[in-house]
Amino acid sequence: MMYRTAPKNGEKISMLGFGAMRLKTKGTSVDMDQAREQLKTAIDNGINYIDTAYLYGNGSGSNERALGQILRELDCRDKVYLSTKMNRMAIHSRSDMDTMLEKQLENLQTDHIDFYFIHNVISYDDVAQLEDMGLYEFIEENKKSGRIRNMGFSFHGSYNDFAMIVDDYDWDVTLLQYNYIDNNMQAGLMGIKLAYEHDMAVVIMEPLKGGLLAGIMPREVERLIDESGTKRTNVDLAFSWIFDTPELTCVLSGMNSVDMVKQNIEIANNHSSNPLNDEELELIANMKEKILELNKISCTGCNYCMPCPQDINIP
Repeated sequence: MMYRTAPKNGEKISMLGFGAMRLKTKGTSVDMDQAREQLKTAIDNGINYIDTAYLYGNGSGSNERALGQILRELDCRDKVYLSTKMNRMAIHSRSDMDTMLEKQLENLQTDHIDFYFIHNVISYDDVAQLEDMGLYEFIEENKKSGRIRNMGFSFHGSYNDFAMIVDDYDWDVTLLQYNYIDNNMQAGLMGIKLAYEHDMAVVIMEPLKGGLLAGIMPREVERLIDESGTKRTNVDLAFSWIFDTPELTCVLSGMNSVDMVKQNIEIANNHSSNPLNDEELELIANMKEKILELNKISCTGCNYCMPCPQDINIP
């Protein structure tokens, strides 16, 4: 496994991270046996960054609780960097921040969170509202106590808002959507470079655009792949394209099977000796052009737009 260094505090982080949002489920709950095997496989093979959030699962910390239990059973909390997120929509005062953090520490069965994010920031105003409630004092106090090691925000807004937030505080990390389709959407590559210039770790979500770039492509796109003669899978093309971005610290993958974990680890392990060549980069550019032509509405299935006030099932 290849590792990259978080600029502010020097953590050596696996280039491939484990996104726990899509852990295998049984009914409405995490399938603990399957999830345990997934995480054990990931950690045994060098993945040391695991990401969850209070809202993942049933929206009330269930994913965090499952992850905390599994890490305790595997006795490997000290082998990984744990990342979770503050549900900003539930914050109405400084005391709410403290209460939420305490609950998340309890859910995760840990005394500290390595990377703590404000979840789903859309605009500068989202952070400014929290600032008015005492956000920065909350961060400094909990960093001093060691309960938070690195602080950042996950972002889904415009580059201009992203730049304002980055300039407003000495953040340690950010979490951005990025893939070969969305490289100029939201904060995009400009945002990645700006964060890097501010010595922030940059963690990437949606590298496969909610799975769109992983499976069988539309016929016209598959024809391009066949004609290119590449031996890479669609997943390999997507991950390798992202891994080539030097400003990135870690790329999260929402893996929901042991086979998927193994496949992604193999791609990450092979990247240094098997980077994309010029023909493959041209193929990806052509694939992007065709996909955008065929898909008029860009959707990753993240469900952040839900529920719709007009009861429309948007995704």
